[in-house]
Amino acid sequence: MTTTLSPPIRILGIVGILAAAAIGLLLFMHSRSSHTSSAAPVIGGTLHSSTNAPAVHHTVVRPALHPATPAKPKFILLPGLPIPIAHALRYSKVIVVSLYASGAAGDSAALQQARLGAASAHAGFAAVNVLDEHIAKALDKYAGTVSSPAVLIVRRPGNIVNRFPGYADKDLVAQAAQNAGARGSR
Repeated sequence: MTTTLSPPIRILGIVGILAAAAIGLLLFMHSRSSHTSSAAPVIGGTLHSSTNAPAVHHTVVRPALHPATPAKPKFILLPGLPIPIAHALRYSKVIVVSLYASGAAGDSAALQQARLGAASAHAGFAAVNVLDEHIAKALDKYAGTVSSPAVLIVRRPGNIVNRFPGYADKDLVAQAAQNAGARGSR
């Protein structure tokens, strides 16, 4: 005995199979795109079909892609620090401060030696022109009366560790910076 299906039943069967395949493909593509996409997570997305099937709800919860970055340790600098010194202390634990007067004889050589000594010790460096009246007033409150050339070794939070009035060569500056806690070697 053979059973033949009438043409409307065959068409309904083919449409049903195609609809089921389309829903399966749609669900597959939706789940695949939500796992590989970097868009915001889908919350309560709803898919509807042309049949009377119940609605399918998908909630995708994604773990954080990157762990939270730890906060940088904060440090407090002494109030009233001259601007160049405060700026340098934000980036280095120990700095070499060279006090100079632009145009004064011998100050450029002392400035260069202090810069080389700081680089040798891997310490921060700040050049402070004492002829700038605003900075000179702040420097007078911070370090007292100093003349140029001079070198200060300063450690966070702004404590003066060493003072060298006059000319200081690069080896002396580097050794003083290392003794204060600079991380480099000569």
